[in-house]
Formats: sequence, C-alpha cells, structure tokens
Amino acid sequence: MFKIAMLILILLLVSMNAVEEEAHEYLAFFAAAVFVCHAAAQKWWFSAVCPRFGMVLRIKSLSVIALMIVFLFTMISGALLSRYALPMLRVKTIQALMIDVHHSLGMVFLLLSFFHFGVHLSLEKIKAIGIVKVGLAALGMLALYIALHCLPNFVYSDFDMNMVDLLRNYDSELFLVTLVPFISVFFGLLLNTLPIWRANNV
Repeated sequence: MFKIAMLILILLLVSMNAVEEEAHEYLAFFAAAVFVCHAAAQKWWFSAVCPRFGMVLRIKSLSVIALMIVFLFTMISGALLSRYALPMLRVKTIQALMIDVHHSLGMVFLLLSFFHFGVHLSLEKIKAIGIVKVGLAALGMLALYIALHCLPNFVYSDFDMNMVDLLRNYDSELFLVTLVPFISVFFGLLLNTLPIWRANNV
C-alpha cells in the first residue's frame, strides 16, 4: 500500500496543470521526504552494493542508481525554478532551459519509479494479493493518470464541456502515452520473473 501511495504521489507531481504550481512545489518537498525515508530504510541494499562498484552491477541495481541520480537532479532543477518554496534559489537567466530539463527529468523519474515498482513485484506476490485486486488497482491508477491529464481541459472550459464531450475530444495519442508508465511496471515485473523462467528451463 505504501508503494502504491508513492506512485500516486508521483502521478500527481508529473501531471502538469492538474496541480497548481505552488501546491506542486510543496508537494515535491513532501515527496522528497517520503522518498528519502524509503531509501534510508534500505540499508541492506547500500551495504551490499556500495562496496561493489568495481563489479558489473545487475540491471536492478543500475536502475536504482539511475533512479536516485535522476531524482536528485529533478529536485535541483526544480529548486532553480522555484517561485514559492525556495524563491531565493530561483535563477531567472536559465528558466527556459531549466523548465525543459525539469520536465524531461520528471518523466524519466516517472518511468524509472514505475519500473522499480515492477521489480518489486513477482508472480507469487500478485497471486498472494489476488489477480483481480492487482488488476483493479492498475486500472484505477491508469484512470487517475488519464483523469489528471483531462482535468485541466474540463475545469478551464467554464464547465460548458460535459464528460461525454471530454471523452470524445480526448487525444488517443495521449492515451497511449499514459500507458507508458504501466508498461514500465510490466518490464520491471518481467525482469524480476526472468530468473524463474531460467530456473524452470534448466
């Protein structure tokens, strides 16, 4: 449940225009605190991986390292853009560049986070939770992500647009884009399942 809550938090952060800029900045601070606490709780991983940088790291470890690096630079670029939470760090001369960097890193962070979540899954866990429950949770999060992209169009239409019109006008390409994070979960799950397949084929 905690990991699902973190994914929902990430969806809120990367859904531009669905969250006001000021709320986005303070929500990012809260998210950063949550993610740091989550990472701090994984002492076993740091103690196992850090001394082994000379060895070939597994894809799982590389993805976690990439996730932490992207998270760090996403927060730094966000701080340089801040109008409300950290206005003293805002650098006006590089705003255009930082906006592109921040948005790009935000999407990479989204994909890596969902991939990381998929790595934590396994067929055994899915069966234990219940395939129906997992399916409903996935559909719920997909619906939330789509709604967060639809919401600005609905709110700023002066409520002349009803939900039927909204669905008719919804861009099918955007729908496909919203599927990408969930495809990342699938690849993470696939990576976590491959050793099982190899063991079964021996």
